[in-house]
Amino acid sequence: MANPLWKGLTKAIGVGAAYVEHSNFAKRAADGTEADAVASLSAYVRDLSDASFTGLKMTLAWHASQEKDTGRKARFLKLAEQADGARRNNTSTVKQSLAAPHRSHSAAAPTAVGFEADLGLVDRWHRELNEEELKTALVTHVTAMDEGRQIQWGNHLARMCENCAANIEAHEATRNDAFGTSFEDRMAYMQARMTSGQEDPKWLRKQQELQQLDAFFNGLINRTSAIILEQTSQKVESQKAFLEAELARRAKLKEESEMPQNAARTPVDILAALKEAMTSGSYPGGPEQQKTDMMAMIAAGRHEEVMELLNAHGADEGGDEMLSSADYFRPGTGQFALIWPVSFPLPVPFEECPPDVQFNVLFSEWVSRMAAAHAAMHQGDNGGAHVIFSECLERARQIKVQELVARSHEGLAKVAEKTNERTAARAHLHLAQEARANPDNA
Repeated sequence: MANPLWKGLTKAIGVGAAYVEHSNFAKRAADGTEADAVASLSAYVRDLSDASFTGLKMTLAWHASQEKDTGRKARFLKLAEQADGARRNNTSTVKQSLAAPHRSHSAAAPTAVGFEADLGLVDRWHRELNEEELKTALVTHVTAMDEGRQIQWGNHLARMCENCAANIEAHEATRNDAFGTSFEDRMAYMQARMTSGQEDPKWLRKQQELQQLDAFFNGLINRTSAIILEQTSQKVESQKAFLEAELARRAKLKEESEMPQNAARTPVDILAALKEAMTSGSYPGGPEQQKTDMMAMIAAGRHEEVMELLNAHGADEGGDEMLSSADYFRPGTGQFALIWPVSFPLPVPFEECPPDVQFNVLFSEWVSRMAAAHAAMHQGDNGGAHVIFSECLERARQIKVQELVARSHEGLAKVAEKTNERTAARAHLHLAQEARANPDNA
């Protein structure tokens, strides 16, 4: 009886030529002498890939399930069981096992389970579980197995199918024995069956039970095949995603390592890097270099040029007027609290700075975060932009600068427009107008 499990898995791990090669090897090994089988198995498996090696073991198991000759069947099964040992060049174990009488799969590996145990489990499933419960139980059972156990489980299912097929064949042979086994009894029953058009109810009931079992076993094989194929596919996709991410990470590290981190650059170089980031979405030298460069522009009093460049790329929602902290500082203002970490080193602790210096630091931090919010928005990261604009709003309220409050609201309005939240956009624009209408109400 053909085994759909191995046919399905062959498509996933053999695909055509590889399966034919494995099959030819299996036949040669089974036809040769014991010594030749040991030597050829060790040589054949040594350089196979993991997927191809799995395909070989499944091919051997499939040939075993099809073989009628008991000697060749035992040879196929032994080769399948001992392939792992052969791959580790453990040829003495392979030779000893091939010479020994055939035993149950339960002696094959630490993860092995005896045929009777698997048969008992399948019998319980058949008697106790409905369709949905069976699906859940099978998925849980198969996905918990390692590769060797999955192969053994498939072998056991194939054996169940073979046994059931043999039982059906044997039962078919008793079709005319309802009145007895003598020639006269059989002829009498055949005459009665032809006259009535009915089978012996007892015989017919047994036949239906066997056919249902055969369908059940084959259903388990097909479902097991699908589960293993899906599991294999998920592993391949997971490995592919991991490799792609790892390659991207290494490429990024290489790129960043080739550029001195936190290196001092001229304002002209910084503006050129910012223009490149507007196009590519990635700042040359990475986020830390960008932070250093922005702080350098602010320290040099040239943050207006950064804002002009951002405005040229659409970041002009807050109006055309450039910002200077000196225009907004109010003498007599008390000390400010440091709520967010400062992104550049201070010569003295923040708490020891005078109020005007603290104000200038917090104002510069708002400008830097505002630039980051616009950059995120124009790179399509609306969620990230919303978070940063909201932070800018809190920063503006802390230092009580209504123009910064207004621009923060305008940034949030722009994000809301991009995400089709019209009501929220109108609300933020209204709050921006209110802030500008009351510059002293901070």
